[in-house]
Order: sequence, then structure tokens, then C-alpha cells
Amino acid sequence: MFARSRDHARTPFPWDDSAKAGFTTGQPWLKINPNYPQINAKTQMNDASSIRAFYKKLIQLRKDPGFRDCLVEGDFVPVETEDEHIIAFTRNWEQDSILVALNFQDQPGNLTIDDRYDTILLNNSATIDRQSGKVTLGNYQAVVLKRG
Repeated sequence: MFARSRDHARTPFPWDDSAKAGFTTGQPWLKINPNYPQINAKTQMNDASSIRAFYKKLIQLRKDPGFRDCLVEGDFVPVETEDEHIIAFTRNWEQDSILVALNFQDQPGNLTIDDRYDTILLNNSATIDRQSGKVTLGNYQAVVLKRG
């Protein structure tokens, strides 16, 4: 009934593993996610594989003078995918081109790519499965590749 509700993304922010996730001493209007003892801001502070750490790398990449023009000012070009759970696009600026590929499912998905995208700028997984003209993205994998 509430599958399309935005309230799932609006749960109280889990600051730590204390009572009510450190969000309030009162009664929150929305239910606190039950995984707050494991997933909260405090546990992610020093975890190099956390979502927080990934976002820090993403922001650092966007601010990097070598990539900023392409990522911020570059033309946005959607990439056709055969898998409806994969979203991919390029950002193109002068001679530079950066490919962003995201897998939004809990199983691997394939994407046909130009082999010249050979430099990994960002990857939320330890590996990337590449074969000639194809990349297989793992479960919920996100990669940013630069064309060489």
C-alpha cells in the first residue's frame, strides 16, 4: 500500500547506536529504521568501505581540477542499456569523456561499453568485471570510468 511513499527515505537520521538512534529524546514522528545499531553515522566515521567514505570520494572527484569541467560542465549523454536496472551516462567536455554506470539491483547486470573507458576513477566494489566491449556490474555496483 505504501510502496511508493517517500516516507521510507525520510526516517530519522541514525547518529549512533544509542536509544532512538541518537536522533531525539522525544518520540519521533516517523519510525526509526531497525538497523540503526549497525548502520549509523558513528559506525561509518572510520570505515573505509562505508557509504560515507564513498560519498567523500565522490565529492573529492567532482572537485578535482582534472575532472571538474567534464563532470560539472560536460554534456550529459544517456547510454542505452539492455538491462532496465542499469543506468549509465557519459559526461563529455572537449576531448574528455567520463562514463558513470550504476546497477540498481541485487544481481549482476551487463553493460556494453567502449573499451577506451579504461581508467577507473571510482568504484564502490573491490573489483570490476570487464571483457572486450562489456562490463558486468555486481550487485548495486557503481563505477566511474574515464576514456583513455
